[in-house]
Amino acid sequence: MSRYLFLGVFLLLVCSSGFSQVDSFRFSNHLADTGSFEYDYNFVDEHYLGDDIALKMYRVKETYTYIEAGTPSSPGDKTQVKKPAIYYAIKKLNTYYKKQLKKGEVDRAEAYEKLARYLDIAYSIYNDDTAMFEDELRSAKKAPEIDELFARVVLE
Repeated sequence: MSRYLFLGVFLLLVCSSGFSQVDSFRFSNHLADTGSFEYDYNFVDEHYLGDDIALKMYRVKETYTYIEAGTPSSPGDKTQVKKPAIYYAIKKLNTYYKKQLKKGEVDRAEAYEKLARYLDIAYSIYNDDTAMFEDELRSAKKAPEIDELFARVVLE
């Protein structure tokens, strides 16, 4: 009996350790679908990295969120987020790069390049099975960890 308990604990430790970490996350590239996306320029907010990033942020926001109408017991409309791990990771990266830029720890071109790529990834993978990627994002607490996870995404 104790042999099976030992084996179970061993397997649990191995599966929860870094051995299960994936080198890269592979998803289909759906960026060609952006041509059918309609922008409502009245709702596109200004962005510290320019208009292109502002449009990409708007596209991700409109893709990942929707408004749920109020009910008699809860009359106010509520914003719901689909795949919140990805959506909030993108928002955290946006704030992170803004702070890094302000501190002078990253230059504008690098922040633009990374954030633009990660926004494209977020938009592209929306319809894919992203459960493993989302699990990794949930376990990443700090922005540099999230940055590293998005850097490991490969669009095919």
